[in-house]
Amino acid sequence: MPLSEPVARQQIHQRLIDCIGYEREDGLFDIEGRLTDTKSYAFDTTLRGHMKPGDYIHDMKMRLTVDTSFTIVDIEAVSDHHPYPNCGVITPNYKELIGQRIVSGFTAATEKAVGQTRGCTHHTGLLRDLATVVFQTLGPLLAKRRKEQSGAEIKDMTRELFKNRKPPMIDGCHALARDNENVKRFFPDWYMPKNDQDEK
Repeated sequence: MPLSEPVARQQIHQRLIDCIGYEREDGLFDIEGRLTDTKSYAFDTTLRGHMKPGDYIHDMKMRLTVDTSFTIVDIEAVSDHHPYPNCGVITPNYKELIGQRIVSGFTAATEKAVGQTRGCTHHTGLLRDLATVVFQTLGPLLAKRRKEQSGAEIKDMTRELFKNRKPPMIDGCHALARDNENVKRFFPDWYMPKNDQDEK
């Protein structure tokens, strides 16, 4: 469904975020992301001088390497273009997330390790995007392979993947609130009616 027809306008700024998941030949997975900011007009800055239309204000990349347990085994962050001279010096701090599993609680762990002055606002935001792409990359693929190995019919691959643990997406949005009919249908073990929650 498209957005409504806009009023006549001209582009001023563009932020692009691109995330791709790869399976490596060694059995691990690389999840890569890139964030760029550009403007449609020329302007002058104190630190970087004259900026032409399309020059990168931000150009930042990140790679997560994860295993099939959703554990980060390596992480790399680079900052090719940034507004301040020392923006990129903080990128090694993201290595502190090695060993962290991308499951419920990952956002809090990220904030503790690289939140605020311990990290870069843009890299940390990109990291959150990459975490969701980890699930999109591994989830259906691993469930599909389980189905192929067992020969059993799996009607819902996401449910199969998380059958022994709470899916991290539950309570992550309104459609997957634990008292929502979607959770009752697809994750019945984790469904909790509103009244039951109030009693606890």
